Amino acid sequence: MQSLLLGVLKRQAAFSRNRQLLFDIEQELAEGGGAGDDAPDAAELLDQARQDRVGDTDADGAGGAA
Repeated sequence: MQSLLLGVLKRQAAFSRNRQLLFDIEQELAEGGGAGDDAPDAAELLDQARQDRVGDTDADGAGGAA
């Protein structure tokens, strides 16, 4: 039971951090901030992060399976 509650608390904490990040990004964009002309393409960054993540799980023997 304790491990279940700990898992729920960890998910809630992660969700709260994500909400705060989105709020901060929204504020920055509303203030005229954002990526400059020399910023990398977001789609390329996400693709690379996914590949890195899959590579990390493969090295751990998990094979990316959820």
